[in-house]
Amino acid sequence: MSNHPANPNPNYNEKVLGTWTPTEELIAQGALDLRALGFNVDSNARPPPAAEAEASPVLRALDAAIARAGGEPVADAAPDAPLGGDRTEQVAAAALRMAEEHGIPGRTPARAKFAARAAKHRSPPQPPKPKPPPRSPQDDSREAIGLLVEQCHVAREEGDDDAVVAALLPLLNAARTNNDEVVTALADAALKGATPRLLASLEVAATVAARGADEVIGDGGVETEEDAIESCSKACERLAFLGLADDATDALGTALAAAAHRRANHATLEIRGAIPEDEGSVHAHATALGNALGAACAAAAVAQACKDALGEARCAKAAEKPLEIGVHAGVDALERFAMMKSVETVAREPITNLTEADALLDECSFALQFGHRFQRFVEGALGDGETVTSILLKSLQTLEGLYIKLEDAYRDAGVREALEGLESDDPLAALQDAFFVLRRGVDRAVGTLSEQAALAELHRTLATLAMDAEVFQSAASLAMRGEKKELSLVDAIDEEVRGASIEQLAVAAGGAFACAASVAALKDEVVGELARSVPLAVPLLDDFDHSSKQYDELAAGALAALFDEPGLMLSRRRFFSDVVADRVGQYHKLGDRDVLDEDDSQLETAYEKVLGHAALTAALDALPAGAPRLALCRKLAEDASNAILARCTSGPTIGALGALALRRDARKLFATLGALLPSEESLGEGEVFRATLRPELEAATAALALLCVEAPADARTLRLSAAGVRRGDVRAALGMRRDFEKSAVTAAVSAAAVVESEGLVRFAFSEPGSVVSGE
Repeated sequence: MSNHPANPNPNYNEKVLGTWTPTEELIAQGALDLRALGFNVDSNARPPPAAEAEASPVLRALDAAIARAGGEPVADAAPDAPLGGDRTEQVAAAALRMAEEHGIPGRTPARAKFAARAAKHRSPPQPPKPKPPPRSPQDDSREAIGLLVEQCHVAREEGDDDAVVAALLPLLNAARTNNDEVVTALADAALKGATPRLLASLEVAATVAARGADEVIGDGGVETEEDAIESCSKACERLAFLGLADDATDALGTALAAAAHRRANHATLEIRGAIPEDEGSVHAHATALGNALGAACAAAAVAQACKDALGEARCAKAAEKPLEIGVHAGVDALERFAMMKSVETVAREPITNLTEADALLDECSFALQFGHRFQRFVEGALGDGETVTSILLKSLQTLEGLYIKLEDAYRDAGVREALEGLESDDPLAALQDAFFVLRRGVDRAVGTLSEQAALAELHRTLATLAMDAEVFQSAASLAMRGEKKELSLVDAIDEEVRGASIEQLAVAAGGAFACAASVAALKDEVVGELARSVPLAVPLLDDFDHSSKQYDELAAGALAALFDEPGLMLSRRRFFSDVVADRVGQYHKLGDRDVLDEDDSQLETAYEKVLGHAALTAALDALPAGAPRLALCRKLAEDASNAILARCTSGPTIGALGALALRRDARKLFATLGALLPSEESLGEGEVFRATLRPELEAATAALALLCVEAPADARTLRLSAAGVRRGDVRAALGMRRDFEKSAVTAAVSAAAVVESEGLVRFAFSEPGSVVSGE
């Protein structure tokens, strides 16, 4: 049973026209829509025309077209038929097919022949195309791989290294996880194509960072050294992400070595060009050495900055190449320096020009310093740099030996020439010049960073400062210039006293204190600092401490010799005797009904004869404002305190008002002495409150406090044991009060919390120029 709808035309003849199919369905099946050509395809509703009926003009035109298509002559061509053409031929072929299918009447021989030919060349019916199979995950994966490969090519063409790495990383991860030979081959090819570009970027970044950003602005697109090093580190990090850390290490080392070689040659050539003109004023060879080694260190520092990306071992391997360049450049610079300066020849001959020798020693010191700094840098960068720096160390050791010889000759010649100025009008300056030469040699030797050079120079300086050496003997005999004798310390001081003028004694004291200060500074500032880092320098601390004590004793002896000057000694003894006999102040005459006035201290007035003496005036002018001035003030304080202690424990007894007056005048005298102290700034670095006379005046202050108590029992309230007061001292001070009963004094002495003693200990005194004793 057919599914077609019924033909609405009751006159339709299926035998003649075949099974009726709706026009729309035929068009949907692929038939031509002939309604556009003017055919009435639905004319089957009319009865079939007679067989002998005349063909329509359109059919006649179709017959003519079919005849032409078949190569036959056109029969009965109608003059009004439409002209044929390509479109007409197509319409004719379509009409023939329709006629065959539907049996249209009016077939002609030409139509039949054309229909046969069309059927012969007609393609057979094709089966319907099958639906494409569903996509598999493998197809999707390969498509993604293809996109990644494409991204790699695009990023490489654009020159974006970060984009190249971003595209390569997932591609390499896919090759590791898929176990697919195709994917692996694609990943290897992409990596192989991108590697030269990434290595070239690393070499450019390393060159810019090693040579200096200001030298090659524009090469790497950076403006500062930090940016250049960061760019180099990022380039190493990209290669490390791709598993090319070893390739990056080789490329980094090669680029840094080339940059270091270029900078070293450039710096050396610049110095070579400046040598003929500026040789006398510029340490050209040492500067060339420093520039060459500095270029290598700068390149190695770039490699160290990449240790987060490559690791310490690979960075050390990359840094080794530029450091080797620095070693060879350093050896060349040292050999050229030794040759052009004739260092070996100068070291063998005596020094005649100290200025030229000083400049040559400075340059040797700088060269050794640069070499040892480079050695320490290599040890820090490579861990064990002996294999790299072995050649350079040999050259440094050779120069080091020549430097020590030169330094010895310079020290001996410099000290000798300086001490020749002792016969001039300023002998103190001559001593200062001698110590300047010694200190300059020590500082220069320490500045070489060579332990051997520093220790050798310190040992030789210590020998120069010995008591039997020329420096000490010159300082000891400064007051008696012109005499060269082998004197001990005490003999030297005694020798200075005999026949020396006040000015000579003052100069001798100033020179002794200057020597002592120089030795102390050498011990604290040089030897002490060196001993912290060089264990071999520790024994030198004791040696320099011993030498410093010798010069301190010399300074103390020189000051004592100044105080023992006959005129000054007479003034000191007169002050002492007047205070003890109570001729100054007459405190024993003051009774309970007397009134203390606010006049000047009689002790201060009496001591002005000592302070105004020519010897002390000369000493204050000759001694520097620092430690020497402090020593002089302490000596004066000891002298004044000695007289006060003598008055508090001997002489006429006094009452309460006399004790108060004595304490008032003593305090004013102590204040006057304190005004002579130097400032803390003049004493240099160290403890604060060093410029004080408290240790020298402590005993006198305690004695005055005991003398001024209201009752003997009040002595228990005083902090006597802290001041070192003994029981005999308390007994002597309380016994000077005539208003205290002996029994009360005895009870107070027994109750005092002090150490037992028979006589004076803390309150002991002596006349100036005699041995200290207690009474």
